[in-house]
Amino acid sequence: MNHELLLSDLVGLKSYSGHEAGVRDFAKEWFKKRSIEMVNEGVISEFTDRTPPGFDLAVYAVQGYALIDPILTDNYKLNLGNRSFTVLNTPGHTPGGICLFEEKTGLLFTSDLLYQGPLYCYAEESSAQDYYSSLKRIQVVEKDVAVIHPGHNYNHASLRLIDFAIECFDRALNNQPPDSLNSGYQEYRHPSMPRLAVRIKHP
Repeated sequence: MNHELLLSDLVGLKSYSGHEAGVRDFAKEWFKKRSIEMVNEGVISEFTDRTPPGFDLAVYAVQGYALIDPILTDNYKLNLGNRSFTVLNTPGHTPGGICLFEEKTGLLFTSDLLYQGPLYCYAEESSAQDYYSSLKRIQVVEKDVAVIHPGHNYNHASLRLIDFAIECFDRALNNQPPDSLNSGYQEYRHPSMPRLAVRIKHP
């Protein structure tokens, strides 16, 4: 039996200029305001020195963002008809990051904030303190979470991942010795989940 899946709506969980090319193809979009600002700023900064002839950065904007209504804010209820998700403001990886939580089913979509792999917190726009606060934010709802759906590597993750990531950030923010040093970041790994690592800027 053939099934056709029609995707008409788009929810942006983070800001990334490389992800936005197809935004205009959706009938409705939801994004956080800072995500929109960062994408436009990022494109402008990335292409200032190599724009094609006739391209005017002064009037540039990602096509499709005019369709965004409403702009997502913390605790906004995203009503999809028979399903409803609460927007959790979770900056850290990027200032525009959010998670989505469905109270009815206990599903938590964590995007790039949390997954079983290296958590990137060393880009210019990243903030270790914001990242830590965001993890503490989702820890508050952890007792009501049935399944974590992360943005990378696996389609679901252990609930222990929240506490393990917080423990890694605790070590980092308390200036404990990292497990490894690299040119752009220092890394803190969790002994009970070796694939989980926090990568933050050098102090």
